[in-house]
Amino acid sequence: PNVQSLVKKLQTKATVFTLDIASTVEQTVPVVSVEDFNFGGFVLDTVQHTITVPSTGYYTLSGNIAMRKISGTATNNNQNFFWQKKPAGSTTWVKVGSHFQSNFLRDATNHIQVSQALTPYGLLLNAGDSVRLRTIQVAGSGGVVTLDPTCDSYLFIEKGLLL
Repeated sequence: PNVQSLVKKLQTKATVFTLDIASTVEQTVPVVSVEDFNFGGFVLDTVQHTITVPSTGYYTLSGNIAMRKISGTATNNNQNFFWQKKPAGSTTWVKVGSHFQSNFLRDATNHIQVSQALTPYGLLLNAGDSVRLRTIQVAGSGGVVTLDPTCDSYLFIEKGLLL
């Protein structure tokens, strides 16, 4: 079997935004605002919330997103999270990997927090490709849901070398 050796990795921590991620309009999750470490030359765009990969290879994109209802009544909200990539030199974003919908914010008896973990792996990216995490509400209604200020949300990307 092939053995994978880790050669590049990046971890970012989210800064809490007032962006309502429980929207029925697809939007980018702001998870690239604080860099914990960057080994290997990833480029962060903290305005567009994208990450550009430094070299061609297979990447694992992971995340843990902590959410909290901050106002209104978020009734049975469920978010769809998914990755998109934009090839180097392109202006078109395309969905890649799996979709994740295992979160459920019920907003009953103060159930106002939920988290989502996601890890599509083995994604082939070329040098200069950009990735971003997107979300759209697939169920529920009402309320404003944002990143939880009492918990850390992370995005972790690693590139391996197949030997």
